[in-house]
Amino acid sequence: MIKQITWTAKEETGFKGEVVLNALNYVDKMKALKELNLKTNASGEVELSVGDQMDSAVKIYELLSRNIVSMSLEHSSGEIIKDLDSLGMVAEGSSIIPELGGLLIKGISLGKN
Repeated sequence: MIKQITWTAKEETGFKGEVVLNALNYVDKMKALKELNLKTNASGEVELSVGDQMDSAVKIYELLSRNIVSMSLEHSSGEIIKDLDSLGMVAEGSSIIPELGGLLIKGISLGKN
């Protein structure tokens, strides 16, 4: 049974390392979508209007804060990030946080590595 999801930093993020998240079951995913007021298209991708982006960003951050098991990221500058608050304080974190939120809500595919 899948209980955790591991996100591994891609080279273009400027980080090395990974973040481990608690996997959400189907009901919790649907509750999160409702809480975030998000809609998904037929491909399962989240669609977000410009007006909802800031409110949803805060809610995604809060959802992540409840579901991050561990974080170990090292930036190319040598800075080490071990928690969501620290990641949120650096400019490079602004692209990683939404990616983590999307992964948490979408889940993983069994057919892909």
